[in-house]
Amino acid sequence: MKQEFNAVRTSLAVAAALLVSQAAMASGYNFGTQSAAAQGTANANGAEANDASTIYSNPAGMSRLKGTNFTQVLDLVLPSVEFTQSGTATGKSSASPASLVGPATTITGDSGGDPVHSTWVPHGYLTHQINDQWTAGIGVFVPFGAKVEYGDNFVGRYYGQKTEMKSIDVNPSVSFKLNEMHSFGFGLDFQYMKAKLQRKVKYSALPGNSTDFTFHVEGDSWGYGYNLGYMLQLDAHTRFGVAYRSAIKQDNKGDATLTDYLGALRATSDSASASVKTPESLSLNGYHDVNDKLAVMGDVTWTRHSHLDQIVIDALPITVTYMQTNWKDTYKASIGAAYKLNESIKLRAGYMYDQSPSGSDADVLPTMPDNNRQWLSFGANWKLTSTDSLDFAYSYIFIADRKLDRSYDSQTNADKPAGTSLPNYPSYPGTGTTYGTVAGTFKSSAQIIGVQWNHAF
Repeated sequence: MKQEFNAVRTSLAVAAALLVSQAAMASGYNFGTQSAAAQGTANANGAEANDASTIYSNPAGMSRLKGTNFTQVLDLVLPSVEFTQSGTATGKSSASPASLVGPATTITGDSGGDPVHSTWVPHGYLTHQINDQWTAGIGVFVPFGAKVEYGDNFVGRYYGQKTEMKSIDVNPSVSFKLNEMHSFGFGLDFQYMKAKLQRKVKYSALPGNSTDFTFHVEGDSWGYGYNLGYMLQLDAHTRFGVAYRSAIKQDNKGDATLTDYLGALRATSDSASASVKTPESLSLNGYHDVNDKLAVMGDVTWTRHSHLDQIVIDALPITVTYMQTNWKDTYKASIGAAYKLNESIKLRAGYMYDQSPSGSDADVLPTMPDNNRQWLSFGANWKLTSTDSLDFAYSYIFIADRKLDRSYDSQTNADKPAGTSLPNYPSYPGTGTTYGTVAGTFKSSAQIIGVQWNHAF
């Protein structure tokens, strides 16, 4: 038993250490799936609670698990994003960034190449039944993440060339079984986040001599929140669940640099900062055994993406960058089914519609080309022994084409201390920065392959 628990601790440590980046596979910057069993039903199984990953979907579901249970998940994400430009332009900004000064100049460049790449994402969960009423557990999973990186010649490089966000949650939880009908769950959420942003700055040292500088900023932080769950068991075949995850405020702090086109350092900031409030969510889900072979399930989740209405990156004395998002709250709904083929094999399938928080074409971020999406998922559970089983899942994510027609946000230095200057950089960002538009169309899709090992001690 001691060796088994050492293996569990090692697996959870590996999951925590592999803090990976990925293109967001759910709306906004949510990762989208933290369990292969859930993925097989397009995340409709919040009230199923058959393995330790219920810590993420509904901690009250731990009351259904006997003994000690461990679940290790590994996802392979295969994203695809293709950008086609149309009418991207730039010009000098005036005191009011709502207009261009002089004729707009079409930006030379390309589509930025392949901005997203495949990646592996791990998650791990452990539960232990203390007695007939209390169960404790811990989950380590990736809740949010995005990585989009265009080449140096991307036509939208003055707005954004690279965005990368990595996060990992450590979620200790407990559940309390009041009686055969009512169970409750509570968890604490310790979340680590690391973020990077990079864009080009148009710099004109002399008339007719125009080159690109690179502004790069990165930082990290810890944030804290909680999650709640409730599960109602109507009878042996029907149950309903309610789950809530709180928002978490992240005050990212770090460093910023400004380098010229030769890579020489022109300015630094060791007090760069940006605050992000992750979205809270509320889920309602249900599960019903139609007969001894077929079960159906469903989930509706509301997510408060409107917390992220803008991002302000303070990297003085270099610049202050404003990224307006105007995100709205969203809903996603999924339905799924599980069919027991025999004593060893259970088949799964599901469909999900997931709203995007992005509103008009003018609100879309070039480095986060989000839009409404539909999930089509299939999966299977293979019972190897009385204590071990494997889950497999495959999802294809259809993402609606996203048009982009965005004006460059204000990138001024209103708080610049009087009399300060940057050596060899007379066109200080904010006094000589560019202002313009970036326009085009994104065609995106994604595939996720998930595998999961479940072990009962």
